Amino acid sequence: MKAYFVENSAEGEAGRLALRESLENPRSFTALEQLNIPGCARCLEVGCGRCGVLVWLSQHIGPTGSVVGLDIDTSLAPEPLPANARVLKSDVVTAELPVDAFDFVHSRLVLMHLDERDRVLEKLVGTLAPAGTLFLEEGDAFPLEASRSELLRRVWEQPAKRWRWARALPERLQEMGLVDVRIDVEAPIFQGGSPRAQFYASSIATIRGRLQARDASLTDELIDAAIAQLHDPTFWTPLVAMCRVSGRRPDR
Repeated sequence: MKAYFVENSAEGEAGRLALRESLENPRSFTALEQLNIPGCARCLEVGCGRCGVLVWLSQHIGPTGSVVGLDIDTSLAPEPLPANARVLKSDVVTAELPVDAFDFVHSRLVLMHLDERDRVLEKLVGTLAPAGTLFLEEGDAFPLEASRSELLRRVWEQPAKRWRWARALPERLQEMGLVDVRIDVEAPIFQGGSPRAQFYASSIATIRGRLQARDASLTDELIDAAIAQLHDPTFWTPLVAMCRVSGRRPDR
């Protein structure tokens, strides 16, 4: 099992994750507001990372609520944490999660990287208390197919084969008995040199060796050219869509 796209300990990874949070947190917070999470809710944050969402939840639910964050690497968690929050070092794939225990469960850009994503999804649904809500934010690579850049399509071809799962989440949640299932999909077309383009350029540079190990035709020259496109302000492209999916366990 490879839970991380890039290990937190990798050189420059803290900065790359900070950039990702600056891109995704505002949209996540807006979506969380719309879910009307009750005060005093018991919350679970899977893959809490730098804890941006965990801290937002702790403030939203107030002192009578609680937030548990799980991550296989807790080194990026801030100190001190809010009084109503705690972070546990745990692998969601192998951890025994409590059943019927949480009023709200959230994860962002975690399950898409797991080989055991379907089993983990079942576990997360099982943690929901009656009337509890599951909210997943996962990437899907279908916009990549619309990119005019053959270079980017080539470089991301192997990872993108794994990123076709999120589009099916509404059906999966319904099959698992959740109700009020909703999905919102955002597929930005972004400019070279923008923060989003910088994030993807940094990602390619970080996993260059892994990409080349899977596809020997990905030469250094080809990868460098793809990165250069992402730094070019005259270049625009889509790449990965964010699928925000929520569902609620019935009251009884």
